[in-house]
Amino acid sequence: MRVNRRGFALVELLTALVITSMLGAALFRLVDRTQRFTRGTALMADQRAQLAVAAFAVEAALQGVAPSDGDVLVAADSAVSFLAPVGSAIACALGGGFVDLAPPVVASGATLTWWNTAPQAGDSIAILDDGSLAGAADDRWVHAEVTAISALPNACLHSPFLDSIADAGRVGWRLAASPALPPTVTPGAVVRVGRPERFALYRSAGEWMAGWTEWNPIVGRWNVIQPVAGPLLPYAAPGSTSGMSFRWRDSLGAVLSSAGPGNARVVELSLGAVTRHAVRMDGAAGGMRRDSLTVRIPLRNLP
Repeated sequence: MRVNRRGFALVELLTALVITSMLGAALFRLVDRTQRFTRGTALMADQRAQLAVAAFAVEAALQGVAPSDGDVLVAADSAVSFLAPVGSAIACALGGGFVDLAPPVVASGATLTWWNTAPQAGDSIAILDDGSLAGAADDRWVHAEVTAISALPNACLHSPFLDSIADAGRVGWRLAASPALPPTVTPGAVVRVGRPERFALYRSAGEWMAGWTEWNPIVGRWNVIQPVAGPLLPYAAPGSTSGMSFRWRDSLGAVLSSAGPGNARVVELSLGAVTRHAVRMDGAAGGMRRDSLTVRIPLRNLP
């Protein structure tokens, strides 16, 4: 008696193995392509985010700068130093060598003094001088250096700006200034306190970064520069693509010398970035991807 054994023929097994291998290879290929696409997209998104962060930081700082008032200290092709606002106030009392500022909080709720950061000796002060004429023809900003700062209880208490009863005991500020202020500067004048800050393209740990630092008047040098965004492209001379470059333009759009932007109306900021790792995506050439961003920043108090 003959018994029929159930099973698969060798051809069937080989066919099944080949089909399974093809499906596995297709699935692996799909997963690999998805991973490479996801990673490449993430790298390019991070690259564009770094460009946006650098542009936003520089724009937020420079749009309040007035080159005609001397706010721009040094303007190079890949760096800029400028007077950044420490605070502003209304001078409620003053003498030849000092300015008294009201407390930050007063009973009326009005903001007479505002600080972005605590003032310190060595800061720059600009106070509006109305001059002796009734019009604005002789108005000007008087610049001086803050030589000393002290807390002043009952500051400006008997001035028109405060309530002598409700504001009693509140602490304001007295800023000693040099050189002495002219007698045409009167109470009620606008006071701006500034401190040098700097944006620059610099190299850190093998990568080029957009960095920010602040002047330390106590030790007389810049603080350690801090990264803002990156990595960016390496420094390149004007006319080539650089990681960060500045171009100053006048009201007609002509490029000004970077050494003297006093007549600048707009600063053109160009940024270039490179991905941290090579991008491998189907349909695109592999390798490090570059991207760029250019913004124009209008400057304060200029048409």
